[in-house]
Amino acid sequence: MKLPLGLLLEIWIVHVYTRTPDDNCNWQNEYCCNQQTLIARPRNVQDIQSVVTQYNYVEPNGVGHSWNDKQFCANLSPSNDSLKSVNIALAAMEDKEIRVDEKSMTVTVGAWVKIRYLLDYLASYGTNGGYSLPTFPWFIDQTVGGAVATGTHGSSIEYGSLSSEDVLLELELILANGTRSSLSSMKHPFLMKAARVSVGRLGIITSLKFRILPQKIYQRTTESISHAQLATDLLKAQREYLLTSKVAPSFQEGTQYLWSIPSQEVLRITIRERDPPAFSAAWKSDASNYDSEPSLKNTEEIVSNWNPPRPNRSFWAVGPLPRWLVRLFSSAVQNVLRNGPLQSGENFATRDAIVSQSKELINSRVFFGGFSFQDAVFDQYEVGIPFATAGSCLTGLIDLLEEDEQRYAFRTPALIRIVRREDALLSISSNSHVVYINLEDYVSFNQRSRERNQGFLAAIHYLRNSDRCMGSRIHWGKAGWPEEGCWDGSREYPESWCDFGCAVHELDPNGKFSSSSTIWNWEGANLHRCCTANGFKHGDNACRCQVLNRTTRQPVCGSAA
Repeated sequence: MKLPLGLLLEIWIVHVYTRTPDDNCNWQNEYCCNQQTLIARPRNVQDIQSVVTQYNYVEPNGVGHSWNDKQFCANLSPSNDSLKSVNIALAAMEDKEIRVDEKSMTVTVGAWVKIRYLLDYLASYGTNGGYSLPTFPWFIDQTVGGAVATGTHGSSIEYGSLSSEDVLLELELILANGTRSSLSSMKHPFLMKAARVSVGRLGIITSLKFRILPQKIYQRTTESISHAQLATDLLKAQREYLLTSKVAPSFQEGTQYLWSIPSQEVLRITIRERDPPAFSAAWKSDASNYDSEPSLKNTEEIVSNWNPPRPNRSFWAVGPLPRWLVRLFSSAVQNVLRNGPLQSGENFATRDAIVSQSKELINSRVFFGGFSFQDAVFDQYEVGIPFATAGSCLTGLIDLLEEDEQRYAFRTPALIRIVRREDALLSISSNSHVVYINLEDYVSFNQRSRERNQGFLAAIHYLRNSDRCMGSRIHWGKAGWPEEGCWDGSREYPESWCDFGCAVHELDPNGKFSSSSTIWNWEGANLHRCCTANGFKHGDNACRCQVLNRTTRQPVCGSAA
């Protein structure tokens, strides 16, 4: 059976064509909030302030690129219907301002602007070749505010994630009382550490200031290696890290791996800076400032009910298939990437050199019998593994996936990236450089009746529970979160969970931004007594950061599976 190459590429490169949301569901219409939760479509910052002051529970949403519905849905009161909940659809904002300051080498941008738009704007700004963010993620059609709030990242040893202290310089929040607060490391060092990765828990991000760099020219190299070589690379890097606390030079800035698990093929992608050519002039911004004082108004015009959308259809080509076809499919995807959009030897400006969903990867739209592959439903998981154990962990995963049941549970390549340690309290890399592995489950959703993809789940269970992966953490905006009551922040983030609780205690003591997740729990830790202006009193014997299950009032039932 011969499958068109364009068809194969389209299956892997799933797009999100964003617009103002009509509902409180994620972009695949797979995960939705309770219909009691209203939806607000603000036009300006004052609209957001009005909603925040007039509703009991509020949760900000960007374009809905999330698989963690508990986090993107506003909290609900089980006993009092008069306590109204609302999700704020920030994509409805009319002001898409971007302000570039070439003297300070910074850009200030509204939180609802998509990363793609910001990157394209910077690339064409000024007369000296344009600018870029120091680092950016694979998926660039999410809002910058949502990306920062969840610690979204690319592959960067030098700069870390979009939330790191070397990339994100300032941000503005609307707090629970409706006022606006500007935070920076200089003026508010503790609160800024908390706000860098806040998952919407501290307030609604409205504005962010990032460092920018002159756009550079890179040569991209894509090399095919075996999965055994991948294991060797990672084990060698782990040993060097344990000896020197530094990442091996072989992991250059921007290095990424695409691992086709069924065919056991790996693409290693690196970039190397080249001499820049001459650039032509580009267009400039005409952005304007806005007032900082709230002007409260009636919210009836912007808040409404919503109807659940029709669920997305399943598609056979990414569901259960004969093993020979899975191998063929996986090999063909790697060949398309290696010889097409990720081909070696090309010179690119920063905007397209760093591997992401560039324009070339998303412009085509292939249909099969009237069905677009962008509609195929899947869950995306991502686990961050401390560098000190990453080589051992991923070597064990490679061994596990030698077994057929696990090996043939995957349809798209695993994406492996490296991110440096940073100071955000809830960053996955808050205590170590990490190796991220991104995995996607199509099989569970794309069959006649939905069934658990046992082979895929075995891989996730291993990454989260094996001693070889000690200290692994799951991405805030993706799938893989355990059942309610079975996640303990004080175990997952032992050095910073109660510090973050102190920031919540200061900025949102009544839980307006608590979301519908139960993880925002500090019961058992006396925040009132143990919080200071610099965080939790970890050295005080009377201040223990131990979380109790709100149902059983016992220590929470362990780490996520």
